[in-house]
Amino acid sequence: MKKNILLLLGILLTTSLMAQKVQISNPNIREHSDQVTISFTAKLDKLSSNEKLIVTPVLYNKGGEKELFSIVVAGRNRLISDKRMGYPAATKSTDSLSMPYSVTIPYETWMGEVSMRLNRTVEDCCNLQQLPIQGVFSNRLIRYDVILPPIDSIAAELTATQKLGLNNPFLRPMDEYSPASANFDAPRAAGAQIIRFKQGKVVIDRNYLANKQALEVVKSVIDLVLQDPYASLGKVVLAGGSSPEGLATLNDRVSLQRVTALKQTLCDDFDVQDDLFEIINLGEDWVGLRQMVASSTMAHKESVLDIIDRYSVQQGREVKLMKLKRGVPYKYMAKHFFPLLRNAGYIRVYYNTKATPDFEQTNKAIGHYNIKAYAAALDCLEDVKSTAITENIKGVCVMMAGDYSKAEQHYEKAIALGSEQAVINLQQLTKLKSIER
Repeated sequence: MKKNILLLLGILLTTSLMAQKVQISNPNIREHSDQVTISFTAKLDKLSSNEKLIVTPVLYNKGGEKELFSIVVAGRNRLISDKRMGYPAATKSTDSLSMPYSVTIPYETWMGEVSMRLNRTVEDCCNLQQLPIQGVFSNRLIRYDVILPPIDSIAAELTATQKLGLNNPFLRPMDEYSPASANFDAPRAAGAQIIRFKQGKVVIDRNYLANKQALEVVKSVIDLVLQDPYASLGKVVLAGGSSPEGLATLNDRVSLQRVTALKQTLCDDFDVQDDLFEIINLGEDWVGLRQMVASSTMAHKESVLDIIDRYSVQQGREVKLMKLKRGVPYKYMAKHFFPLLRNAGYIRVYYNTKATPDFEQTNKAIGHYNIKAYAAALDCLEDVKSTAITENIKGVCVMMAGDYSKAEQHYEKAIALGSEQAVINLQQLTKLKSIER
């Protein structure tokens, strides 16, 4: 009979011990300024008069673990006994005891992502039992170091004038201009507009060859440059020449008169300063003639080129050409090439550009972003149009300020505009938001 009573008491004691499950509500863990705060509310069942419950929260992961201060609850008799023995005071057990718990500890490098368990021990007058471990949360991210690679400065977006120059080779940026160039070969080969004259004439005939079309193209281009708020005229170069036929001194005078007439025509069409024009008098255009001969299939081409290369005008170059092969090559050139050399153009227009405000402000924002001056970067982008780069930068700035909702909106816009970094940043934002659970 005595044996059965002892067995029954053991069963009842075990049941009492196993019942001491701690109900945890509102578990929270946050890191700030290298300090970690853990808090929750613990609800405990009432203990018998002789029992004492010790609950020890433990942070842990594969990198380490940390025991926090324990919750100690005891029944009436146990409190009296512990006091006599000089043990630290415990909290008196009552019906449905609810205890707020909060502790702040230094952040350690292994704590980036942690779990928490409760180690529970129950004691009575003559027994001590370790209860099963009770989990509270798993793999809770408490700190995430955002990785933000630097952003390179952006290249300026093409202005309307720069785009125009892509299809009009005679329109060139000012940094390609070289003053008073005696050698006009490179600009001419690059595609200058050309105004041509009839033999011996110095007045522009708009109906001669393609003159009308060339003047309209030049006028439309200059108009657009003048209207572009991010460009200005830098220089208008007019190179005039004549065909090699006749006296060189007369041809020099005629070529100058032709290019001067062209300048006056352009001045009449546009309200521009006179010093924008540069006049180059090519005189007899032997360079142009040689280019035409070299690219042709005319008979005796090599002999013609040899004379042009070996003899100067003073050494009788033109006479030697006239005598070559009884004048056959010269007559061919007079018919097919000379009319094309009677011109007052090669017209080249050079322009200056200035950066658009959006471009300047975006690069300023990038500079602030790269040194983590996020508030200054955000200010720079206040009135800048939306692009993949600007939306991504805005997202980072507001994310680092803690406005996760607005950051998500900016990242989604940046992703829609093609930003790959915004995809990564949105993933980082998701991790940061998980810390706020």
